[in-house]
Amino acid sequence: MLLTAVLAHHLDADAHVPDDSRQRALLLRIEAFVQQHLHNPELSPSAIAVAHNISVGYLHRLYRARDDTVAAWIRGQRLERAHRDLSDRTLRTVAVHRIAARWGFPDHTTFTRAFRAAYGLPPRDYRRQALAPPVTFFVAPQWGLRPSGPA
Repeated sequence: MLLTAVLAHHLDADAHVPDDSRQRALLLRIEAFVQQHLHNPELSPSAIAVAHNISVGYLHRLYRARDDTVAAWIRGQRLERAHRDLSDRTLRTVAVHRIAARWGFPDHTTFTRAFRAAYGLPPRDYRRQALAPPVTFFVAPQWGLRPSGPA
């Protein structure tokens, strides 16, 4: 069904495709667009709507049908990317505020608040834990012990 919607869109035959298929295809295009522009702090519902020739209201209705909001979905995607980068050893020298800005959070305080709300820790603490060397415990063998009970 989704393939039908995509093909119909490219063939200008959208009128012959069921609404739900058209909406799913549109949501896929929107999500691909958002993924490509997550780094841009100017990414907003209105920018997305303009890029897809739809109204902001229609965009909000598409996400409301998924029990979500456009802004919350974008924020979640940005936080997931920042979360991943903060635990990446190859990025350990990149400052937290730079990682935040890389994923569309130009304001460090806003990023820290959103990150803490999503993951339960401030980004610095999360990074410290994620990049800490693993702790290994050794248990000394108990020489000379015999099984208890009747022999």
